[in-house]
Amino acid sequence: MKQIDCHADTIYCCAWNFNGSLLATTSKDKMVRIIDPISGDVKGSCKGHDGSKSAQVVFTSAENHMLTTGFSRMSERQYAIWDANDMSKPKKLEMIDTGSGVLFPHYDQDTKVCFLSGKGDGNIRYFECEPKSPWCSFLSQYSSNAPQRGVAWLPKMGCNINACEIGKAYKLHPKGFVEVISFTVPRKSTMFQEDIFPPTREPVFVTSAEAWFGGAVCKPKMYNLKDGFKAASRTAPKAAASKPRMAPRPAAGGGGGASSGGCPTDIGTLQSAWHAHTAEIKELKTKLATVEIKLTQYKKALEAK
Repeated sequence: MKQIDCHADTIYCCAWNFNGSLLATTSKDKMVRIIDPISGDVKGSCKGHDGSKSAQVVFTSAENHMLTTGFSRMSERQYAIWDANDMSKPKKLEMIDTGSGVLFPHYDQDTKVCFLSGKGDGNIRYFECEPKSPWCSFLSQYSSNAPQRGVAWLPKMGCNINACEIGKAYKLHPKGFVEVISFTVPRKSTMFQEDIFPPTREPVFVTSAEAWFGGAVCKPKMYNLKDGFKAASRTAPKAAASKPRMAPRPAAGGGGGASSGGCPTDIGTLQSAWHAHTAEIKELKTKLATVEIKLTQYKKALEAK
């Protein structure tokens, strides 16, 4: 039906806007393009991130604002906010850290929260996006000692509304198993929370392919999550109190061997503790490197003045 050949280099990412009238792409030539998918014309373009690694893009508002993730010239991971109607410069450009993994964005249109998960990272950061200054604000992050090979997201209609679950991620571990990660908003009330569960996009078509190629622009069909909500108690049953287990003590005068009880026999516990300390040291080194980079930037700015 249509072939778009405006890219001269490898395409890294493609993203549709909310009503399917525009297509945003990032490519190896470091350009961010806004394309009319019907005519194939480039409506706007600009240079994105200076780094040579992969950049990703996602639309974050009905006004066609976009969030891109990429790398700086110094290989610092960063995100930028763009306006498709004026791509002369980013609305906001912020450094995240000095990690090496590509950051993949997932945008929740209902809560206006963008989740960033990096390949090889053990954490998932999430930001609140808005179509005005400050454009994007850091909220918090999920941290884990185990790195992720990939992350997929469950559609909003599959989340546990009664538990105020606004997102559910499926994290692929290096050893091949999948971990389910739930993102919830803590609420004591058992009533339906309309502020965090507005009408969401229903996965049904709203127009035919022929009409779309003819230029028809239709709004997505929305589904009210309140229709399927049933109030239930969120109070978890109290667990029976158990007597804490004591660590084995070494025998008097013993050398601390396994026979004397000096060494723990649970190898899994030792491995978990070692991985936890290794991850903590890695995270502290990353934070230290980030602070050093910022100090260097401030120093150069002061010298320039």
